[in-house]
Amino acid sequence: MTPQKVKHLYIEEQKLKPDISHLYMVTEKIDGWYCTLHYDHKTLSWGYLTSRTGRVIPSLKHYTNEVFDKLPILDYDVTLIMEAYIKGKEFHELNGILNRSTRDFKAKDVKFSVHDCLVCKEAAISRYSRIPYIIKDVPCMTRTELLMVSDSKDLWLRTYRQVINNGGEGVILKRAGSYYQEGKRNSSLMKIKQEESFDLLCTKVYETKGKKGFSSVNIDLIRKDGTEVTVRIGKEEDQTAFINKPDLVVGKVVEIKCMRELKDGSLREPVFKAIRYNKNITEVD
Repeated sequence: MTPQKVKHLYIEEQKLKPDISHLYMVTEKIDGWYCTLHYDHKTLSWGYLTSRTGRVIPSLKHYTNEVFDKLPILDYDVTLIMEAYIKGKEFHELNGILNRSTRDFKAKDVKFSVHDCLVCKEAAISRYSRIPYIIKDVPCMTRTELLMVSDSKDLWLRTYRQVINNGGEGVILKRAGSYYQEGKRNSSLMKIKQEESFDLLCTKVYETKGKKGFSSVNIDLIRKDGTEVTVRIGKEEDQTAFINKPDLVVGKVVEIKCMRELKDGSLREPVFKAIRYNKNITEVD
C-alpha cells in the first residue's frame, strides 16, 4: 500500500483558488516511524508491521505474535496506520533501533499512535471512530488525540502554535469527510509544520499586552540583510528568564524555526527554539 501524500497548508494557499474551505480533523504530528498493520478477514489473521515502503520491519516482527494477538477477529479487512515511537528517544535514536535488521534483534518498549483505520468506502471521521474498539485490548496502542474538528484556518494555526510551544512538531489536517487516496497528494491531507531553520541576532526583548489584557513576551531579531523579525516567546520559563534578565538573549544569536522563508526575507510563523551559544554575531543568516 502506497501512503497518501501530505501537502503543506502554505502550498495549498498559494493557489488562485485554495481548496481548504472544509471541515478538518486536527491532530498532532507525531515524530515517529510510519508503519501499517493489515488484517485479512478471509484468513482471520493480522500480518506483520510494514514500513512506508511496504517492507516488513524485522525489529518489530515479534509484536504480531507477542502483543497483537490481543487484537480482535473482524468480519472485514482493515489496515491500521500509525507512528511507532519509544518514549524519550529522538527520531535519529529511534531510527537506529527500528532500522536494525539483525535476525534475533527485538525492539522493546515501542508504543504505537494509531491515526487512521482504513476500511473500504468509509470517510475519515468514521474511520477514526473505529480505532478505539480495535485497539482497546492492546496497551501499547493508543489513538492519536483529536485536537479539534474545525473549518477555521485561524483555529488550525492557533492549535499549531500551541503544539509548537509545547515542544511538538506541528499538526496534521485531515478532511473529515474525505476518503483515503493511496499515493495521492491533495488538500484532503495537509500539514502545518516547521520546515526551515535560521540563526538571527536578537536586538530586543519586551512585554506587550493584547486587547483582552493578556501579556506576551517578544523578541526582535535582525537578519544579515537587515530584515527585522519579531517572535513571540512561547514557553513560560523562557518568558520569565528573558524579562528578568534580558542580557540572556539580547545580543545573542538565536535559532528560529518557521514554516518557510518569504520572498521579502521575513519568516512565516517564526518560533524561538534556542540560544546558539556556539555562534557569534558574524554568523547570522
